[in-house]
Amino acid sequence: MQSKRLTSSLFASSTTAAIIVIFHLAGCLNVVSSHTRLECPPSRSKETGAKFGPCDAPDDLSLPAYPLHPGFNTITWLESLGHPGAPARFALSLEGVDDGFESCVLLDHVPHDERSSPNFGDPLTFHRSSITLFLPDIYCERCHLQLITFMTDEIHELPVDEECAYKGAQMAGTVDGDMLDCKVVYHSCAPISIDGAIPRDEFQCSLEEFERELGWPFVENRPPSSIYYYRGDPGIYDRDTSMLQSGGSLVEGCSGLFYCDPDEFYQMTQIVPVGAKYATPHGTCAAMTDMKVEPFTLGKLPSVPKVELSSEESGMNIDNMNNNDGNTMDSIDMNNNDQNGMENIETSNNVGNTMDGQADEINIKDTNEDLSMEGEEVTKEDSNFTTIDSMSTSGSPSWKQKHFYATVENILWLSVFSLLIGSIVL
Repeated sequence: MQSKRLTSSLFASSTTAAIIVIFHLAGCLNVVSSHTRLECPPSRSKETGAKFGPCDAPDDLSLPAYPLHPGFNTITWLESLGHPGAPARFALSLEGVDDGFESCVLLDHVPHDERSSPNFGDPLTFHRSSITLFLPDIYCERCHLQLITFMTDEIHELPVDEECAYKGAQMAGTVDGDMLDCKVVYHSCAPISIDGAIPRDEFQCSLEEFERELGWPFVENRPPSSIYYYRGDPGIYDRDTSMLQSGGSLVEGCSGLFYCDPDEFYQMTQIVPVGAKYATPHGTCAAMTDMKVEPFTLGKLPSVPKVELSSEESGMNIDNMNNNDGNTMDSIDMNNNDQNGMENIETSNNVGNTMDGQADEINIKDTNEDLSMEGEEVTKEDSNFTTIDSMSTSGSPSWKQKHFYATVENILWLSVFSLLIGSIVL
């Protein structure tokens, strides 16, 4: 009898401990389940995990509307935690309100960069991507550009080989309301102004027209706008320009939550041709790809170049930066934050018909191998393994990141297994 009581007591203690561990880990994972936010135009907040839309935060009128122009405009955004095959969608609101996005989708099924492997605890490692959108000839003093990204895997309740629909589109009646809705969607918005001719509220948007203007190829073998396949939109972006290089087929056979090595799991189906409009820089936001990623400050754009400049060059602003229609803009002062940069910045499109590799190949078994990335040595030797301390965010996750993800997953499974075994024994 005492033995049975002791066993029951031990099981109760172990069960309680296991439950605590599971909830603690679940809480940790929830904290880091952040994903994306707009970088340029500047987003309303630093939030990258805003699951309840249509935006990430209420409109802050102290944040000036960022000036864009009809025609081609490059947009940049940051990812704080990778999700393989997770697509992005861009849309435009009506004048001055957080409404009308579903009636004006600008671009959809924008591929996810499969090289993305940021450290969610370090904003300096957040992964940058960029795409060029087409804006129609509309006028608005304060519209809102919306970026939403979709988690399309079983961890976010989308079974393999299934598809889901954006709930906002279902509520607006633009997609079938009876479909499975995408359970986890991240939202980010930025106030913008557009100096076109037709008032925004009088203009009827056409996604098909915008796609034709861009020559957008990612339509075939994909569902309609606001509907998404399981891990169905992978891509590869250029490391330097952050511009799209290629698109691929569904990510299959990878159990990784945050990263699937593109060398193993990426199957390229389309190469972005030289001169593709959606992968050619236009407008002032294109200059962000030449800047280092910086921590969030409301209304402030990155201003530290990736390449060191002379003191004379670094003191120049971006007064004469070319915009998309060949005109020039006055210096940009977002919320009275000085924007340092280069005069007459020229961003070149390095996209070609060949790719410079789909991921950085790193062998951590051989401690004597000279490992380098972009000309800088990034390894330290230990007695049994190589620890990667400094890692480009466009490469594979570091050993520490992989070890952390694996440890979390293993502990979760071990905890559940312990509960099942304990219940069987009793």
